[in-house]
Order: sequence, then structure tokens, then C-alpha cells
Amino acid sequence: MPAMTMEELASEDNLMRAFEKVAQNDGAPGPDRQSVDEVRAHLDVVLPALRRELLEGSYRPGLIRRVWIQKAGGGLASCPPAPPCPPASPEGSDGEQTPR
Repeated sequence: MPAMTMEELASEDNLMRAFEKVAQNDGAPGPDRQSVDEVRAHLDVVLPALRRELLEGSYRPGLIRRVWIQKAGGGLASCPPAPPCPPASPEGSDGEQTPR
């Protein structure tokens, strides 16, 4: 896939294609528990707001919903895979000790 500018990425057509891809894959509700159909009912509000936030640089992704999948050889795998944790800071921003 060729590189896209932010304007191309944030176009309502592209955002709609991405939403339809999620819908075709039977996307599960996220942490907000909204189904694809519930989001679809509000796309006329959601897509323009998402586009604006992406172009302004104010978009902040929400929480992700992690599920555990049984592996064939036994054990569990996290989906999506857990990102590595950043090292804990010994002090918080106010000089207080950060709990570990």
C-alpha cells in the first residue's frame, strides 16, 4: 500500500472504508461495549469528529479491549499482544515516590 498523507488517511471515504472493513470482519465491541451496528447509527457524527481530531492532531485513542486466546500447544496468548511496559520512574512529577 502506498504511503498516504494525513489528509488522505483522514478522508471520510477512507474512514468509511476502514469502518466497513471492521464490520465485514464482525468486529467485536471495544471497551465502550458499542457494537458495529450502534456505531453505524452515529457515523454521521463519529466520522466528521474523528476526521477533525486526526487533522488537528488532537485525537487520542481510547482503551483497547484485550482478550486471551487458548494456544494450540497449551497456555494463553494475549490479543492484541501486550506492549512492553516502560520502565517505572522512581519519582512522580511532584517528587513523590511512584508506587511499583
